[in-house]
Amino acid sequence: MKLPLIGRPRVKKSELPNGLMAQLASAGIEDQVTFMSLDVFGRTLGPSNTDGRNHNQNHQVSITIGKPFRGGVIGGVAPVGSDYGALPIDSKTGLGTPSGDVAAAKTLASFGQTMLAAVGVSPSVISSQISTGQIIAPALA
Repeated sequence: MKLPLIGRPRVKKSELPNGLMAQLASAGIEDQVTFMSLDVFGRTLGPSNTDGRNHNQNHQVSITIGKPFRGGVIGGVAPVGSDYGALPIDSKTGLGTPSGDVAAAKTLASFGQTMLAAVGVSPSVISSQISTGQIIAPALA
């Protein structure tokens, strides 16, 4: 199958993700393509940052686009020292909250578990490979 995206002009940032998804839909493959991006460390967000160039070990950012995922934001950030960091996640709602049952330090492992679940890996295989965190069901379609 020849992919119609090859050789086309780059999608403008203002068109993402809708422009990209529209192109995939026009090719009839929007349900066959999944995008995932993970930055395993965040960038500084607080007033002492240097234009976002410093690493921030207190959070990470990930983006997922595709059929296995529900739209929206999972988790959240709150002040940590002079910057911001990840909040624990409520695994039943996906919200970032101080009372969440997924500790902030386990959100990266939980992202990994959730991504594997999204692409059909069995829970037993997931838990044998990633021993911390848990699947965040509200992130899944």
